[in-house]
This record gives sequence, structure tokens and C-alpha cells, in this order.
Amino acid sequence: MDLTNLLSDVKKILAADGNYENLSNKEIYTPSIQVDRRNVYFILHQTNADGIVEKSLVVYENRLTSGDFEAVDSLDDVDSTLIVGELNEHNNDALAKRFQWMRPTSRRNYKYTFGLGDRLGNASNAHLRLIKGRGIMPVLAQQSIRELVLMHRTNTDVFQSASWAVFEEGFTYGWGADGDHVKTPYEVDYAVKIGCSMITLDCTEEINNEIVTLDDAELDKRFNQLDPDQIKYFNDTYLNKTFDLGDGRSVKFTKHDVEESVLTFYGAILFAAGIYEKFVVPYNLDFEISMDETPYQTTNPNHYFFAKNSTVVGSPRLQWPLDSMVNSRKPSTTLVILSVLNVNTSSTKPSQNTLATSSVFTQVQINYPYTKLSAAYPNNTAGTLRLPVLTGWKLCGLWPTRTQTSCWNSTSSHMKTLTM
Repeated sequence: MDLTNLLSDVKKILAADGNYENLSNKEIYTPSIQVDRRNVYFILHQTNADGIVEKSLVVYENRLTSGDFEAVDSLDDVDSTLIVGELNEHNNDALAKRFQWMRPTSRRNYKYTFGLGDRLGNASNAHLRLIKGRGIMPVLAQQSIRELVLMHRTNTDVFQSASWAVFEEGFTYGWGADGDHVKTPYEVDYAVKIGCSMITLDCTEEINNEIVTLDDAELDKRFNQLDPDQIKYFNDTYLNKTFDLGDGRSVKFTKHDVEESVLTFYGAILFAAGIYEKFVVPYNLDFEISMDETPYQTTNPNHYFFAKNSTVVGSPRLQWPLDSMVNSRKPSTTLVILSVLNVNTSSTKPSQNTLATSSVFTQVQINYPYTKLSAAYPNNTAGTLRLPVLTGWKLCGLWPTRTQTSCWNSTSSHMKTLTM
């Protein structure tokens, strides 16, 4: 690499005053160019003998600070140094100290956010080009532990790939990183320490799936083994109660519904509450609770019970309500997802069961910034795609294509994953 010519290119960038269309060196990826006073940073694209594009970081910075970067090659220029380096973690950290927008942030204060999980680590550039300038915040790093194992990747690799893409495309609007489907405190800690701004807590393994197989006699026996104060609380709160969901829909709890919901889900709720206290509040994270990989269809009472108790954990054994914590400390966005399996998908709109399920979240989670709806929209007709939209106020969907929305929340909407 001819560093003398590259230094000449840097001087042209400084003289261009932001207009880089006429740069003669087409290996300079112009969207990546950042100028800070007399310092210059950009990504260089060079095609090797096999036709593969190889990327390098170019830094021209005061020699007193340029040592922050790892250099493959360098050239001194009076009081500055020209550096060519690899796109590695060390250089990413050094660059992010100069440009904070290379680090993920909370989706709060953004109206529209899309999850754009890059499974292979080479699609985020295209995602960013698509949404740049459209007022959409992307959640780029979004990999579950299972996906990391299958793709032989790590959270660090996922995070770094997204961050480098953000710099390369000059995407300063803000982006998110989701530690997706983490199941243990260890996995949550891993995602948080790597820099994720959001975690999706998968409580599936904390659910007592055996309960759904019990007959009423055994269900009643196990329920009555709980602390008497808990039994009284749950019966007083739910037994034979009907909860209005609006739009003419409601959910009613029979004895079976109460006992099944408590024995199946309450342990998972307490687990989520513990993660909330230990990680979400101190690290100011966006927080999603995922229950969407259960082996059976969850009922509307199941949905209501979980959503209600995730919002207000008010049993005698857990006196602090989550919604009060959110209102007082304002630490995070909270989402709740439950599985909706075997719903009727023959019509062009979601089934009544899906709508009723989704309405639970609209009502119960009203105090949260936004809520994930549990509706699932499969392909119903050729050329159409049904996608769930996450919102805090009403059911929204994409009808019938990716580009035609039926409604967007006036305050904030999030689409968990948009595959392109």
C-alpha cells in the first residue's frame, strides 16, 4: 500500500469540505469518512487477487493520540500520523471513544425501531443503507445463544460486526444491540458486559410445563400446597373474575385457569423480576420477556396472568410492583411475549383468538412505553407477508405487504425481527 498517495488522499478530504464525490481514489468508502477538526477517519476497500474486498481502517490523527490505534502500517506527517489498521476489537474501541454513535443505545425516545438480526455478520451494511434517513432505529446485533452456537459466532463477534457496519455507513442516528433469548443470569451478564442495550429474557426453562398435563384433582392438590397467603391472593384476584379487554373482548378465570396459570408461570415471573432488579435497572436496559417457545398453546387466561403479574407483582411474597419501579426510576422498556400456537390462519386477518390475546397486552401493559403483541402472521396468500408490530396502544400489522402499514403507534412502535 502506497502510504504517500494515501496521505495525499487525506489532504484532499480535508480540503473537500464535506463534498467527497470527486475523490480520485475510489477505494475510499466515502460514506465512512469522518472529519474531526484536522483528524480524518475512513474505511478503505481494496480488492485482492481473488476479487474479494478487503477492508482496512485509515486514521489520520495527532501523533499524541494516534497511539490508541493498532497499526499495520503508518506514516508520520509533521505533528500527525497516518495509520492503516485492521477492523478489530481494539481499533473499534479506540474509534468508539471518538464517535459515541458507534455504541448501541436504548430505543426509548425513538418512534420506530426494527430488529434486523444479521445472522452471518455481513448484512448490516445493506440494512443500514435501506433505512438511513428514514427515521428508523435498527436493532442490529440480535442473536440468541442457540444461533451463536449454530453459526460458530460469539456475542463479541456479533457486536463488533454491527458496530463496524455503523461506522462504515456513517450511521449516526442510533442503533440497538439485543442479547436475544438469554436464559440464565450468566448469559444475561455476558450480553450486558459485551455492550448490549437490550436483553430478551427467555423464561421458557423456568416454566413448569408439566402442569398442563395434570387433571383437575392433581392440579388442585398442588395448588393447595402453596402458602395460604398466596392461595388467598390469587383466588381473590382471579377466581371467577372477568377482565374487560376492550372492543367487546374479555377474559374470565375459572378455577382451572387460576391454578394452571399460577403453577405454570409464577416461578418464571419471579425469575424475570430477579433479572430485572440485578441487570435491567442498574444498566438501564430495554427489557423483553420472552415466553414464545413453550411446547403447547397458551390460553388467554395464561396470557393475561403473565402480563398482569409482570406489570404488578403483588403477591404477599413479592411486595414491590414492577410498574411502580418503572414509573419511579424509568429504567427500561418492558415487553412481554407469550406463545400463540395452532391459531386459525385460514383467513386474511388474524383469528379472533389472536386478536383477543393481543388485546391483553394493550390493556395490561398500558403504563409501559410499548408492548410486544403475541400475534403471529404467516403467509396467507402468494406475495404477502404478515408481520407483528409491537405497540403500546393497539393492534397493528402490515397489511398486506411489507411496505403498507395499517397503523403505527403515535408514540412508539417496535418490530422484533424484519427479515429481508
